Order: sequence, then structure tokens, then C-alpha cells
Amino acid sequence: MNLIRILAIALIIWIVYRLVMQALAKKNAKQRQPGQTKSLVSCQRCGLHLPIADAVKQDENYYCCPQHRDKDIAA
Repeated sequence: MNLIRILAIALIIWIVYRLVMQALAKKNAKQRQPGQTKSLVSCQRCGLHLPIADAVKQDENYYCCPQHRDKDIAA
């Protein structure tokens, strides 16, 4: 009788553990969606790679800072 109780408790603990691990895996998978990756561009002047959200855009060119944009326009 005691052996059956111990086995039943162990089984319940194992099932709860597996359910928690599965829920955490799904949560982590949702956070790593491919659409959330940042697109990188390179500065037209120095070649530095940076996220498109941080880049300075002039026409079709991207720059890492306004100074590089201005130097490229003046040249």
C-alpha cells in the first residue's frame, strides 16, 4: 500500500513537472518569433552595420550618424 502511494505521488509530480516545462518551452518559442529579428543595414560611408531603426536614411542610403550623411552629401 505504501509503495503504491509513493509511486502515485511520484507520477503526479512527474506529470506536473512535464506540464510546466512544456508551458515554458511554448512561451520561449513565442518570444523567438522570426518576425522579431532586427534588420541590419550598413553605413554608406564607413560600412558599420547597425539596426535599421537606429540608422539615418537619406534617399536610398543608410548612415550610422548625421555627420556621415552630411559628409557623403557634401562630397
